Amino acid sequence: MTSNRTSVSESLLAIQVWLQAHGVEEGECPEAASPEALERLLSLGAPAELLEFYRFQNGLLHGFILYGTWQFLTLEEALARQDTLRWTPAVPDEPWNVSWLPLLTNNGGDHLVQDLQQGSLILHRHTDGERLHVSPSLSAFLQRLVQDLQAGEYVFEDGEPAYTGARILGEDPAERFVQQYLADEYRLWVRAHTNPDDRRFFLAAERFEARYFGPELYSDVSRPGGLDAERFAAFRGLLAAKQRPLYGVWRDSDGPDAEGTVAVLGSVDAGSTVRFELIRVRQLHGRLKIVSSYLTGFDGTFSYSGGEHVGERLPDPGESYPG
Repeated sequence: MTSNRTSVSESLLAIQVWLQAHGVEEGECPEAASPEALERLLSLGAPAELLEFYRFQNGLLHGFILYGTWQFLTLEEALARQDTLRWTPAVPDEPWNVSWLPLLTNNGGDHLVQDLQQGSLILHRHTDGERLHVSPSLSAFLQRLVQDLQAGEYVFEDGEPAYTGARILGEDPAERFVQQYLADEYRLWVRAHTNPDDRRFFLAAERFEARYFGPELYSDVSRPGGLDAERFAAFRGLLAAKQRPLYGVWRDSDGPDAEGTVAVLGSVDAGSTVRFELIRVRQLHGRLKIVSSYLTGFDGTFSYSGGEHVGERLPDPGESYPG
């Protein structure tokens, strides 16, 4: 399935359109970075997307604070800060990664950096050196920003954009999605066992599957998929076994979908301690969805698989996944 990724320039144009719709004059947006700074950036082996960004404009509008605390650096500021952090790292005894270029700061010592080799955006916390994945690329980060602008999560206050949403950079949206999935699954289980009205449960189950599952996934394990009378009864019974913990969420960087996420969930078999469910999560049309599901006995084979990658053989999660 093809991605709907937009380019850096397309996202920056969309941001300009949004700003102008709120009274910002075209001339107030930054011009391109200086040729000297761009030449130095090129010499560092920067990804094409990063060069595209600074050739388009040198940061964002002054006063445009992203997600409550974050502000883009100009290229000159980014290069100077990289030099400083390389020789005097924020965390003592922890060398600064020389392939990192600080792109945003929270003006409190933390930086959102781009790995010039991998292209990913990482939040580096200065207090403990924690490194948190934020986005697979600059284009993906800017595309998400445009989506948030268009969704009304930014408003203008006192002539400047202000963030009103709940997103916190550094939180893993996929992990939060899976945790919410399990919480809503449990609420659906409670409804199945306390509400005698099958019609209401049916509607709740349909909303649940529409929210969490991609249209390509059909799994008796993970979604009702039609809910005729027989399947409805089976699904209601299945929910009783799905009070299970979340053991971990990991970026699926080596899989067929490099921007996906794998989660290992507790068993769907009531009372079982040897079987687990693996799910894959990825973006579909700007929203996270579960796109495949597996039951495994941790021997590398599956008793059931469904979704985009039916029939594939995955590594043993008990040995191959970080824990």
